[in-house]
Amino acid sequence: EIAPDIFYGEAGISDAIRHLLGSSKVPLSAVEIKKGLSERGFNMEGYTAPLVVIHNTLKRLDKQGELVVVRSGSQVVGFSLRSKTPGDFKREMQERLHSAYGGKVFEDEK
Repeated sequence: EIAPDIFYGEAGISDAIRHLLGSSKVPLSAVEIKKGLSERGFNMEGYTAPLVVIHNTLKRLDKQGELVVVRSGSQVVGFSLRSKTPGDFKREMQERLHSAYGGKVFEDEK
């Protein structure tokens, strides 16, 4: 039995899924995500079709580039949170700084 986590009681579905996938050592299916959220205290009573909401959220997170989708042939078998490399963080920071200040931000930029 997994102890409920206070975070899951207060988080929105996207953040709860991100947190769950980020804390898992293996990819999780949508059904495993639903079970994991429930076990950790995420309240799904407000959703008439929780798996549909989870699937839609996973699709959106994938479209945003946040997930690795694990497939067996053409079938999706699991999801993992995409790991960010130091280069990813630097590029993300550059984009944010460029939009805020414009121009070159780091000395090694081309």
